[in-house]
Amino acid sequence: MSAIIINEPRLQTLRQRYAYSLVTFVFWVFWLYLWLPLVSLVAWLLGINLFYQEMILQEGYLAFFELVGWYAVTILIMAAVLLGWAGYNLYRFRGKERRKSAAGVDPADIARQFAVEVDQLNQWHRAKRLTIHHNEEGAIDRVDVHLSDSSDKSPLGRGEG
Repeated sequence: MSAIIINEPRLQTLRQRYAYSLVTFVFWVFWLYLWLPLVSLVAWLLGINLFYQEMILQEGYLAFFELVGWYAVTILIMAAVLLGWAGYNLYRFRGKERRKSAAGVDPADIARQFAVEVDQLNQWHRAKRLTIHHNEEGAIDRVDVHLSDSSDKSPLGRGEG
């Protein structure tokens, strides 16, 4: 497996896949919309009169500046809400530490999850560096254990100990 990102859409519900696709589509359309002024300018430079017609003759720049003003107001409102929420939480939780460390996990549970032996897992924990190779299904295929900082490799695949 050469991909760095693990993509498993089959683990998502149909609703999650549709929602992800819809959000992706909406933001692609929005991204293309943001390029319209530049596309219009390039077209104008190439002799197409759309930019001149819309922005100069029909005073489209006034609508543009009004829109920029509304964007600025929206950004300021969002910043004020975010800062207000942060200040509220700072006031509400001042002097209180509510975060807790995660519960420990038994090495046998980890070994069972990855279908390896506990001794092999312990050896991996002691290693300075590991190179983990996965098969097409995402399961551990082989692990190269580097016990020191040197480039010596001690390949330990499954079943080797």
